[in-house]
Amino acid sequence: MMRDMKRSGLVLLLLLAGTGAFADVVMNLTLPRQSYIRYEPVIAEMSLRNTSGQVLIFGSEPEFKGYMEIELTDPAGRPMPGSGTRFELKGMMLRSGVDHRIRVTLSGKVDVTKCGTYRARLILGHPMLRNEYASNVCQFEIASGRTFWQRRFGVPKLTGDNDLGAPPPLREYTLKSLRDGAEVYYYLLVEDEANIYALKRIGMAVGRRQIACEIDMLNRLHILLALQPKLFQHQIFDWQGRRELNKIYKSTDSVPLLYRDTATGDVKVLGGEAATLGVDYTEDRLLPDAPSMGDSPDRPAPAPAASDKPAGAAGAAKPQ
Repeated sequence: MMRDMKRSGLVLLLLLAGTGAFADVVMNLTLPRQSYIRYEPVIAEMSLRNTSGQVLIFGSEPEFKGYMEIELTDPAGRPMPGSGTRFELKGMMLRSGVDHRIRVTLSGKVDVTKCGTYRARLILGHPMLRNEYASNVCQFEIASGRTFWQRRFGVPKLTGDNDLGAPPPLREYTLKSLRDGAEVYYYLLVEDEANIYALKRIGMAVGRRQIACEIDMLNRLHILLALQPKLFQHQIFDWQGRRELNKIYKSTDSVPLLYRDTATGDVKVLGGEAATLGVDYTEDRLLPDAPSMGDSPDRPAPAPAASDKPAGAAGAAKPQ
């Protein structure tokens, strides 16, 4: 009964909005960057404007069951695997003359793990539309990046594990860099031979300053990188790729350095002093947390920043 009333209400809304016209939709597709490292989420933003003068509703009933289709080609226009994939837009309502923005995780719907250049556009279809409507084309590149630091480590066994006597499983911390236009981004990859446990964008290159890395007694990874000439970021990641510490330091009469005590395995920052938010720096000067692999569902824009949650405790299997 409630479902029938709800359906009747939607039909009435459409009738009130105007029954004689077919909807027209203007679509604009954008990507925040042109280059992505392999396995990194590729998230596009789509702006839609309904210019027909009537409401366009997306639902589960046949008369409202609209869709969006991903067209994926190579630079020559040849279809690539996954091109033609469709997904529904349940719950979306396009009011006349109002700009509506959504985020679409392209990498979550089509396979873009193969390195190369891709061209993508989105196509909108709906029973109320006389024709399908297409966005502009966006081009992006998937690259493997340049590995500049790598360490293999054993995953620590916790008290209570049933198999404490067995050798610990081995994983690797890998740091990579990727150029996107004038910027160079740094990435952390936690993986073993079969799985990827985390992929995170952790910072940007600042001048010629090098990133400093050390592994402590618990096999956690410490990273110290420059944010500005006199501002530094100390991050600690565990073997799942979870960030346990994010602290900002500033130079004084000494420059912050990453130090490892060879007798204890302890790692800490020496020199400089802790910086104060709002005094020494503002959050807009920091690189926003980028989505981790597998943590980027479609959502209305603007969306909250993704957390440091790893792709999954058991790891995501590497594509074959």
